[in-house]
Amino acid sequence: MEDQLRSLAHKLKGTAVYYVKRLSTAETHAHNADKPLLAASLIKLPILWEYFHQTSAGLLNPHETMTVPNETIVGGMGVINTLEPGLRLRYSDIARLMIVVSDNTATNLLIEKLGLASITATIQQLGMAQTALQRNLMDYAARDRGLDNYISAQDVGLLLEKIVRGDGLPPSACQEMLDILHHQQMRSKLPALLPADTWIAHKTGEQTGTEHDAGIIRRDTETAVVVAMSNNLSSKPEGVAYCQQIGLTVYEHLAINI
Repeated sequence: MEDQLRSLAHKLKGTAVYYVKRLSTAETHAHNADKPLLAASLIKLPILWEYFHQTSAGLLNPHETMTVPNETIVGGMGVINTLEPGLRLRYSDIARLMIVVSDNTATNLLIEKLGLASITATIQQLGMAQTALQRNLMDYAARDRGLDNYISAQDVGLLLEKIVRGDGLPPSACQEMLDILHHQQMRSKLPALLPADTWIAHKTGEQTGTEHDAGIIRRDTETAVVVAMSNNLSSKPEGVAYCQQIGLTVYEHLAINI
């Protein structure tokens, strides 16, 4: 598999990154995996973890509701910005919207509720050394001041493995995270070339010149953590195809007993 993955990375016109770990054997393949890249929507993964950390600790009631303030609504991915003003949502709904439709407004609402300092502290406690949440999504003024969000494939892989193993949070919280990621609706990357019944839980990320997808793929009794990231792309289709081919390569390899 290493030769196939390396070939895909070398062919990409841009910066190619991957991190793959087969959990039954700890077989790991990585390329530029400790390199921090613009996170795009992959930054939503540690935010999701902190949400479940706070709900599990009784610091946040997931059934508590809030009315979405009009001034918090931002563009980009999601559905909240298409709905009527005065929308009232549970925090559990907001967390799901952040992942399954990658809602940027939902993400910013959670950052505000959970606290940037708390999310940052959890990122550090998790050992995600190349990850930084420095601004809200779609905050171009902060970006112009040099603030941005970064993450590495290795950091994402670490977090996903903790989720699938139920390590660091109650098993019920990790199972709910898996369920949320499994219902991801952005399926043009890692899952695109896989059989329709393949079990996958994942999160995408994208912005100009950047295409990511990271998740957990299961085949029969085998499970792999798969992170495909890219930036400095010459075209969006190339980055999408790269993620697709990484997903297919790993899926095919999971059928091989080693």
